[in-house]
Amino acid sequence: MCPCVLLEKLKKAFGKKKKTEKSKETSRSSKSPGSSEEKKNRKSSKRSRKSKRDNSSDLKSPDDNSSQKSVEKKSSKHQLEENEKSGNKVLLAGQVFHKKPEPKDFLRRVLQSERPDLVPRDSNLSDDEIKQLDQLLILNGEMHTGVSITLGKERVADSEQFVSFLCQFLQGLTFPENVLGLSNMMALKAGRRTYTSARTELEIATLLRLFNKKEAEKNKKTLPTHIVPMFFHGTCAGTAYLIMPLMDASFEKIRQECGGKIPWVDAFYVAQELCIAIKECHEHSVIHRDIKPTNLLLCIQFPKNWWLCDFGDACLVGESTILSPPDALTLPYLSRDAHQATRQYVKATISMDLESWLYFLIDLFIVLPWKNIVEEEDVLNAKNDFWKSPEAVLKKHGDKIPPQVFSIVKIVGDTKNTNPYSELTTLLRDGFNTNNTNPPFKPFWIEKRPRKIVLPVATSKQKAPATSSTTTTDQKTSESKSVGKV
Repeated sequence: MCPCVLLEKLKKAFGKKKKTEKSKETSRSSKSPGSSEEKKNRKSSKRSRKSKRDNSSDLKSPDDNSSQKSVEKKSSKHQLEENEKSGNKVLLAGQVFHKKPEPKDFLRRVLQSERPDLVPRDSNLSDDEIKQLDQLLILNGEMHTGVSITLGKERVADSEQFVSFLCQFLQGLTFPENVLGLSNMMALKAGRRTYTSARTELEIATLLRLFNKKEAEKNKKTLPTHIVPMFFHGTCAGTAYLIMPLMDASFEKIRQECGGKIPWVDAFYVAQELCIAIKECHEHSVIHRDIKPTNLLLCIQFPKNWWLCDFGDACLVGESTILSPPDALTLPYLSRDAHQATRQYVKATISMDLESWLYFLIDLFIVLPWKNIVEEEDVLNAKNDFWKSPEAVLKKHGDKIPPQVFSIVKIVGDTKNTNPYSELTTLLRDGFNTNNTNPPFKPFWIEKRPRKIVLPVATSKQKAPATSSTTTTDQKTSESKSVGKV
């Protein structure tokens, strides 16, 4: 098909909104006090107040497994900036800066994975046409800075409140300690490109499994404490979304802000936090398959806690599903089996997550030997060479590697060990206690991280929060995030 014809069809399908759709601001201004419309609304609200009390919330809680209804949405998409119109790359706040190029045909493989209806395996679109199509899908997505979204109602006592969000792309920013209301703030997550809900739907299903209270009580298990939870989920205009607590920056972003070098005591502490999250996944038979620094988020309420996020590629133990194409920030931490799973069906095992976690741990002390390699095949070959004699490779770095890491490598290398968590925890605690020479422990991300002032999230009586400029990001997991407050 001619690219012009393809783009024209996409514009007709996604490029226009109904004229009857009003923005949140417009609907508010039209209902001024004393207007005839306001009086009519008061009368109708009195008649329907009784029936409303019997209705449940439009938003589905994580424990509600009933069929999802499409929620009401009123959005106003502001005019995009000139750089967006010209097709230049739009940079979102809080994204990780890196100059490493993406692997060959990465964008084509992403579109084949997310939109196989537009880019099938035998597609003959050129690289330029693939870029144009990707820009079109992103620019016509619902999530842009400044878009106001209303997602149904939530019942609080005898009153009902609209849950509203104002897109600001706040991921990766720091917050002052005394900002009121941060604990009540939430983030909305959905796919960036138009009609790309497969990974979001999978993440919703996985989080429902992880935070199922009834199953946890039945099997005498505890709910996860180091995994980003989900408050609500649903669909809107055919696009799946989930609402989660507002989190601080990823570990990779904070490491960049602090200069890259990490004290050994902090390295063992963060590795232990991630190990706990992985153990919680495996206790519920969930394999994450995408363990990396950009998927470890700092908690705002408890700034010493790190939570694992992004379950868009997760699956159950023993399942075989194709993994999403890895980008430049994912490749260094991908397990060897996960490399194969990007192109063929490979059964998911706990060793996938543990191997990725080991790469994360080693990277806290030295640069991974394959971290700057671009192509996926070359990265896999380098990892295979490493596992031929891992101790010899690590010994080349001398005293830059703590002794506990050598023992951890042996445990992770034993793929037959299906329950290595107690051994790993013992070694991590030993490394932490040995290097914690000046107690109490003061994390580097609290002591050394530069402070930024960020205002509370905008409501009807507040201005929008300030956002900072940034550069490129992990395209695979860079999803639109709106911020809101009930």
